Amino acid sequence: MRSPLPLKTLFGWGGVLLFGLALAAKGVGIAPPRYEFFLAPGERRSGVFHVFTTETQAQGVEMELLDYIQAGDGKFVFLPGGSIPYSLAPYLTVSLNPFEVAAGKNQTIPFTVTAPKNGEGSYWVAIAFTTRQVRETNAQGVQITQQVRVLGAVYVTITGTERPNASLETLKVEGSKLTATVANTGNTYLRLKPVILLKNQSGQTIYQKEEEPFLLLREARIRRSWPLPEALLGEAVVAAVELRAAPPIPLPATPYMEAPLQ
Repeated sequence: MRSPLPLKTLFGWGGVLLFGLALAAKGVGIAPPRYEFFLAPGERRSGVFHVFTTETQAQGVEMELLDYIQAGDGKFVFLPGGSIPYSLAPYLTVSLNPFEVAAGKNQTIPFTVTAPKNGEGSYWVAIAFTTRQVRETNAQGVQITQQVRVLGAVYVTITGTERPNASLETLKVEGSKLTATVANTGNTYLRLKPVILLKNQSGQTIYQKEEEPFLLLREARIRRSWPLPEALLGEAVVAAVELRAAPPIPLPATPYMEAPLQ
């Protein structure tokens, strides 16, 4: 897999932009940033990514399929398409021919996906759109080479086989941060909305804040940290986190865990 440096990668499904309607950057952008299908085994569905640019000059774009997993810190690791057990790459049909896109003239990229006949749970893949290398001189007079890669994700969850689940395995208060280990224990991808709480000695909630949602891939186990309000730490005896499911996949129960404040 070609990966020249520096390469700025923007993910429009749950990495850099979780709920964006379109993903734009210097070079190219795409809309929509992702497709999420719920299909019966063997069912086929089509979609279209629209590639555009706000640059005055036409942008040369190359395409490839990428798989991705999550490391322990929650960041995404990209691999050639077909590298993971839940890769949708073998079930996605799309032309990967390079093309040029000019300002005001969107390039449409149609694709067709088929749900694995003998699969279960969720599968996914990203279509990567990478601009050709451009040499620029920065403010310090140093010549640099830049590229931009934007990714459009395609998810398929096979209906009737879903077993979504997640758990909070550890929770610690570290200074003014709350750090948790979160595991996806089901067979689908998930989007989770953390709610952070502080409780006083009487068990009353004196602080509650909904944090930004995050993506948790199938089989992922990651660490997440959230800030705590230092002004209220003296009044609280317990910090807690609740993980609420964000659409489109619900959870059978809401993971919840408490940790004592030192």
